[in-house]
Amino acid sequence: MGQCPLCNNQYGGQCEVTQHMWQSYFDCSMCGQFVIDVASQIDKSLALLISFDVRRFSDRPRSERGYVTHFMIDDEYIKLRSKNMERPNVAEQVKNIITFIGDELNQTGEPMRGMPDNLYLKIGAQNPTFAGAILKELHFSGYIIGNPIEALGQPFDIGYANLSLGGWERYEAEKRGKFAGNYGFIAYDFKETTIIDLINNHIRPFVKEELNYEIRDMVVVARAGIIDNIMRQQIRDSAFVIADLTHGNKGAYWEAGYAEGLGKPVIYICEKTAFDGGVSHFDTKHCTTVMWSGEDEGHMNFKQSLVATIRRSLNLFN
Repeated sequence: MGQCPLCNNQYGGQCEVTQHMWQSYFDCSMCGQFVIDVASQIDKSLALLISFDVRRFSDRPRSERGYVTHFMIDDEYIKLRSKNMERPNVAEQVKNIITFIGDELNQTGEPMRGMPDNLYLKIGAQNPTFAGAILKELHFSGYIIGNPIEALGQPFDIGYANLSLGGWERYEAEKRGKFAGNYGFIAYDFKETTIIDLINNHIRPFVKEELNYEIRDMVVVARAGIIDNIMRQQIRDSAFVIADLTHGNKGAYWEAGYAEGLGKPVIYICEKTAFDGGVSHFDTKHCTTVMWSGEDEGHMNFKQSLVATIRRSLNLFN
């Protein structure tokens, strides 16, 4: 037995540690199974966020040892996570609890006898007490039913927990992407530096300044788990989706189509000369497309048109 570098064996966690060459294998009762490059140093301020990454998806591929094969914590991961530290906000944590309970009930068909000790890691909360407070509020609001368990010094828990009809309605609505977050998701070709510069230096800051909406992509939200699942979740919970058609990226078309199927507002953008040259697929020709030009350094007309389109799409006139 040893110490888990993620949760530090807090709240009764136990961890089995195995060294192999340049890697350490961890099997923690709180954080799950994962591998860390021994050359890396875990920043303690990232512990809960990384733990949330580890626990987020239950269908991760596993190696012969049984450890997560798509999650290697190394210096590059920590550097990226430090740059883009973002704990799920309270609204997202509420959604995560309902989704977690609904998924468990769908899988087992039986009420949950109680919440797991590492619920706070599963939903991205600061600690068990905070997760218990959210659980208590959901129980009080009628979304979760069961036997409340309140013990001195212990987080709030629910025995024989189930979702009410209202809880199931919200669960299904979440699955269908009916609850939108305060961000937009952008799909584009990651290999093209021109569009990367446009996003980072123009689209992202201007939309934030004008509408107070973040712009996320798969780089910003990089974390452990199956990338397709992460992408679907990000699109499902977004308020709108922007898809750049300039480089004919098939992934951007797929992501836009997935968002269209969920009923999300999808805004297409394209470099003007590429659009005039017929680069975009004919099925999108009839869709509103905001043009940008590689020769326009300030991109002010494009940014103003993009924000106006987002405003109309979300009816942000009040």
